[in-house]
Amino acid sequence: DRPAGRGQQLAASPVKRVAEAHGIAVHQPDRLRDPATHGPLREAAVDLLVVAAYGLILPQAVLDIPRLGCLNIHASLLPRWRGAAPIQRAILPGAPETGIPIMQMDAGLDTGPMLLRRPVAIAAREDGGSLHDRLATLGAEATAAQNLGLAYHRYRDSQTISKLLLGRSATLPGIESFICESRRLVSCM
Repeated sequence: DRPAGRGQQLAASPVKRVAEAHGIAVHQPDRLRDPATHGPLREAAVDLLVVAAYGLILPQAVLDIPRLGCLNIHASLLPRWRGAAPIQRAILPGAPETGIPIMQMDAGLDTGPMLLRRPVAIAAREDGGSLHDRLATLGAEATAAQNLGLAYHRYRDSQTISKLLLGRSATLPGIESFICESRRLVSCM
């Protein structure tokens, strides 16, 4: 839950609201370094954990829980805009494109092997809100394609997805040469 609106009252995220409406338990630990917070995740015996805009670095003990590992859907083409405010960091310098990578998570910050990459052009007068919405849709479609086995028909990434589902290593090589760290943006208002 995060503060929202003029009164800055705590408000549940859309994901939490849908989960609760369907009777799915929601656990929101403040920190994940304490092994006591890992219990609900272990008990759920999940096969795959998918993270989007989570805000906490998952410790190795958490990354090791799901049988097939953990995937991160990032809001910029990594590794170019790694870190805080990736959408805004892509717009500010006038980058021609950004996109969604889906990566297998490791203990670093946005450093795991990239499994899938979907670029999109940034429109001339695009703002962070509209680009966020387009990237959210693209990320959901890419994740659904993976999880439903549609990657072959839509994205030509069937070998990568198959390797992941079989627990084998699959990456897009050579991405580390494009790193540009994104620092936290601070509002002056």
